[in-house]
Amino acid sequence: MKRNAALGSGLLLCLASAAHAADLTPQQALLSLEGEWTGALEYRDYQSDKWFALPVSRTVKMLEDKTTVLETSRYDDGPKTGIVYIYGLSAFEPDGRTLASASFRKGKPASEDRETVSLAKGATAENWTLYFDSTATDDDRPARIRVTMTYKDNAYTTLKEIDFTDDATETWITRNRSHMKRVTP
Repeated sequence: MKRNAALGSGLLLCLASAAHAADLTPQQALLSLEGEWTGALEYRDYQSDKWFALPVSRTVKMLEDKTTVLETSRYDDGPKTGIVYIYGLSAFEPDGRTLASASFRKGKPASEDRETVSLAKGATAENWTLYFDSTATDDDRPARIRVTMTYKDNAYTTLKEIDFTDDATETWITRNRSHMKRVTP
């Protein structure tokens, strides 16, 4: 009898975990990034077509409303520019699929974005992939932009790809990528 009760409890726990995984939303996935992160940002310079890497640290903080996120990124852009701070504020719109964001950086105009966000099938709180799709400009050209963010084992990667829309071809180019590891939860 005890064995059957234990099996029943184990089954209920598995079902609850499966239901929890099925209930994971893009918003919950992003909010799980709250904490301190360190890693590298790699980007393609369009003029030289060479890749450059910068060490970066990032703080993700959920604000008091429990839905808005403040992200602060810091990296050293060399002796001429010095430490660069980028502040991003984001929250999901009522549809639960559109992420509205604004970012601020000294010496640059503020930017505002809206991205459609989707979660890959089979996502769990410990292992998920998000897809962000938008239209904007990149290198002063109109472009479709897609970002893939993958989280696993207290680390996440992002891959930003762009397709310039002012030409006749559909050619996706990797623009930048980052690799971040959690410092503190």
